[in-house]
Amino acid sequence: MRVGVVLVVISLLTSSALATAQQDGPVYVVEAGDTLFSISQIFGTPVEQLAEANNIEDPSAIFPGQTLVIPGYPGLAGTLQFDPVRYGETLGSLALRYGLGEDQLGQLNRVLNPQRLYSGQPLVYLEGAGGMPTSERI
Repeated sequence: MRVGVVLVVISLLTSSALATAQQDGPVYVVEAGDTLFSISQIFGTPVEQLAEANNIEDPSAIFPGQTLVIPGYPGLAGTLQFDPVRYGETLGSLALRYGLGEDQLGQLNRVLNPQRLYSGQPLVYLEGAGGMPTSERI
């Protein structure tokens, strides 16, 4: 009887650990006022995919400081941050500043035409793995 109970407990713990495992990818730290919908709009990821990637059953139950994996960016890792594009900056100069390839930065920002960046436009970049920390930027 004791062996059966132990096996059931181990089985429950294993399935619980698998259910809470998150996907790999860049992460975003939820800020006050964020909703799963607004985050999905920023990163161009359907709410359903965002909820599934983070094992969120109730999309309204996110909180400031919570770390969310953002699916749809294979091969990228780190924390997603925002910074406005400054006058005269190009995708190449921004990629150099943040320690990313132009293709990676373009992918993060869904840039269709690298020649069409605008001053003040919010730019998504990676801090940490694959990107330079804020304190080291030029």
